[in-house]
Amino acid sequence: MSERPVQQGAGRGAFPAPAGTACAGCSVQLAPGQGRPQADGRVFCESCHHRRHRLRTCAACGAAVPRQECHRNRYGEYICRACQAAGVKRTLRGPLRKNAKRVALRVLNALIFTALGLLAVRFVLSALRQWDTPVAPAHSDR
Repeated sequence: MSERPVQQGAGRGAFPAPAGTACAGCSVQLAPGQGRPQADGRVFCESCHHRRHRLRTCAACGAAVPRQECHRNRYGEYICRACQAAGVKRTLRGPLRKNAKRVALRVLNALIFTALGLLAVRFVLSALRQWDTPVAPAHSDR
């Protein structure tokens, strides 16, 4: 296997990671020269570096913001700090989506139990109908 080249140009203050450095995100031991050094001195592996810089989309205004500048509410939506300061706590989509799942499950359960109830009533009625039918005596012609 060939060794990975030392990553140069990882932003301002780029320098090779010292030997025996652990990733600040996942604590994986990095080989000398591997990793993405940050301005604050921490070193991240490739996957943690890209995960850290992934932007989130604000559900209220649609702006792309870093994860540190937004809040995830109970509906799984990201709301940026500017929208939070304006008083936005959630959008209409979040509660509607969550309540729609709940209503769909209730309707499905109601249909299942109604079908089971109708089958039970049909079984009982057919058993009652056969209850009073006269049975011909066996070997009556002898």
